[in-house]
Amino acid sequence: HVLLREPRIEGFLASAYGREPSGKEVAGYLAPLQLPGTPGALLDIVNTSTSTPPQTLERIDSLKIPVLMIWGRHDTWVPLEDGKQLEALLGESRLAVIEDAAHCPMETHWQAFNQLLLEHLEAQR
Repeated sequence: HVLLREPRIEGFLASAYGREPSGKEVAGYLAPLQLPGTPGALLDIVNTSTSTPPQTLERIDSLKIPVLMIWGRHDTWVPLEDGKQLEALLGESRLAVIEDAAHCPMETHWQAFNQLLLEHLEAQR
């Protein structure tokens, strides 16, 4: 499938990472996408996915579930302002921002991401 070729994946990752991906990163994403049936499954996901308005998440707040939102300051896919709105909406939430990251801090800044996550989990004990 033309959308699942190396140049497309490279562009996709560059946008998500906020930097050029390495060849290893591109290959890591490309390999599973080339499995039989994957292009059709991805199209099904895109065609059937929906967006949830933030206001519907107010129900979560009533459950008093501690929520950690980890955001990249340079995320162009989901703006930091959206995270700030969610933090204000959910009383039991914390917005942590990784300064040099874009949309995928769990991949590009995994050390900082993991540290924030571990601190959050430890605080719940």
